[in-house]
Amino acid sequence: MGLCFIGKRKFSKFISQYIPNNIGYIKLIETNEIIGEHYGLHRYTIGQRITPINTNYKSSKPLFIAKKDRIENIIYAVNKKLSILLINHSIFITGIWYKSSSIIYKII
Repeated sequence: MGLCFIGKRKFSKFISQYIPNNIGYIKLIETNEIIGEHYGLHRYTIGQRITPINTNYKSSKPLFIAKKDRIENIIYAVNKKLSILLINHSIFITGIWYKSSSIIYKII
């Protein structure tokens, strides 16, 4: 996936030019087992497929990010693409604007 304003570059390489790497652990959310390390929480999103670095972890199933702990710098992963842990039931929104014809309304 890309972002239009960064062009044809990988997001992780782009963001690392502005935010330094901060290596932390990746744990399996079901067992709390450390399975490897990551380069920094800023490089990953919930639901994204992740490959641990500095690991001996071997699995035939890919890993997906289910949760990020900013305090401990830990990524929690699941090895099922359709895991219930990847589903979010809430969202926090601020600053909603609505445009009708030429009039703009601020809702929140």
